Amino acid sequence: CGGHNASQELDGALAETNTAINYFPPCATDLVQPADSFVISKIKDEWTRRWDLKKFELIQGDEWSNTVRAGGNWSGKLRNPGKAYFLQLAADCVRAVNSMRDSNGLTYARKAMIRCG
Repeated sequence: CGGHNASQELDGALAETNTAINYFPPCATDLVQPADSFVISKIKDEWTRRWDLKKFELIQGDEWSNTVRAGGNWSGKLRNPGKAYFLQLAADCVRAVNSMRDSNGLTYARKAMIRCG
């Protein structure tokens, strides 16, 4: 919840449920969610690797969006592979990271749990 969400309705709901909202300082994710940041970084690395390969494939296939800008110039953007591609990419990346092991044979999810104590 950001400051823009403050309202009497929210204050009432928080009081009714005996709930308080506390804010973490900026750039504190690795301190308060070390397991998430560790596993997510592995997924991001896999996403970047696979997306870079797809972009290279699109370039080799000469798959440009072919849209003309208002000034008459071409945009130079690659064709968007679509929502289905990105959903499958996300699933494939998570699946790949779930099957990875470190040099001791531990999955990254298990290693993240150990890191968190």
